[in-house]
Amino acid sequence: MRYKIAVVTTEYIRRHIEWCLSKLKLEATFCVCCYHPFEDIEPVYATIPTDAVGILTTGKIFAEAIQHDHPEDARELRPFGVDDAAVHRLLWRLWEEEGPLDFSRVYTDFLDLLHMDTREFLVEDHEMTLSDAMTSEARNYITYGLQSSEQQQYQKLISIWKTGQFDQVLTRYSELIPLLREKGVRAYYPYPSIDSVRRACVDLLHHLEIRTLQEHQAAEIHVNLWIANPIYTVEDLFERRCSALQSALNDFFSRTPMEYLIQRSHFGLDILTDRKTIAYCTQGYTACLLEQFLRQRLDFKVFIGYGMGSSIYQARLNAINATRESEVSGGSYLINERDELIGPLGDGQLTVPTTAALALHANRSGLSSLTVSKVMAALDSMSEQQISAGELAAKLGITRRSANHFLSAMKDAGLLQITAERRTTTRGRPERIYSRPR
Repeated sequence: MRYKIAVVTTEYIRRHIEWCLSKLKLEATFCVCCYHPFEDIEPVYATIPTDAVGILTTGKIFAEAIQHDHPEDARELRPFGVDDAAVHRLLWRLWEEEGPLDFSRVYTDFLDLLHMDTREFLVEDHEMTLSDAMTSEARNYITYGLQSSEQQQYQKLISIWKTGQFDQVLTRYSELIPLLREKGVRAYYPYPSIDSVRRACVDLLHHLEIRTLQEHQAAEIHVNLWIANPIYTVEDLFERRCSALQSALNDFFSRTPMEYLIQRSHFGLDILTDRKTIAYCTQGYTACLLEQFLRQRLDFKVFIGYGMGSSIYQARLNAINATRESEVSGGSYLINERDELIGPLGDGQLTVPTTAALALHANRSGLSSLTVSKVMAALDSMSEQQISAGELAAKLGITRRSANHFLSAMKDAGLLQITAERRTTTRGRPERIYSRPR
């Protein structure tokens, strides 16, 4: 599979980057988008093709700018650029072209980040690499912005050159080279090597492959019907509602190019699909667009469960269990390949481990392992790791009586302990506060 990759760079080093990319022979096509000096990030971002699935940037400040200004852009993004080897290579080239260098008269702006001069960089060990330092410096974009950072660096380099203390200036801002040379500054930029470009590309393509595999991971959605006090026979009503539900589901999924297959089940409809579709339906596992859509289209209630897994069997089993939780607790639920229950999808959702390791605790308390897991997850979500029956009822959307029963049963089984009591009214029993045993 050939991926389309956008490369954000400067006009000054465009030809070098294109030459490097042409030598890589990778399963990808590249589109180079150029940035110009003192330009905002928006014009160059607008030139990035929408069908590009990944973005490479020459310089970490570009990557930081895109991530900060466009957090909704979920494409894989990788920076590359100046590293220690590139600086050594440039200094050696200058030595060959201009003769022995007096390193005390070579100003290297990116070494300011390491708090050392050129000679120290060449002859002494240093724990932080240029790549590490530039990662930290790139975050200044949030404070100053790209244009302001460039303007400040340009004026700084002009001022340093005018002191007459330096014969050469090395800068990490490749876009400033032509402007500095117009002012008579002997400015140079350490071009990234083919190897550094290759490493960035291979890393990006590796993560794109992983994402593609994840997106096509087996997944299933169960939508079960709820029938109470039917006007007609149960069978007739079930068929009518299944037809209405299937029509609504087809309308929902036809809005985007998603892969799905709808089939009948004993209790409603099952949708065979993939992880990418579930991520869309749940807005990244945080809400349930499908539930919102069906609520507007249907005049009857449904229960929705999402399941993902390393196999179709695991995905189906997880969807069944998630739907059962929907029927018991209300709302939509998801169980992923790690057997984590996420829900109810929307505000205040919890992520609950549902592994068999809790089965022993469940047997001791008389509660299901899922109930024990949900109570523990609610407890862990509290800032002080303590919870009352009222707080548990609000977290799980259950009655206070049920919450009291759960907490009491888990206390008797040794899973919880009472750590305090507090009185919220002047009458009645004080409220018990529970926590994990110490």
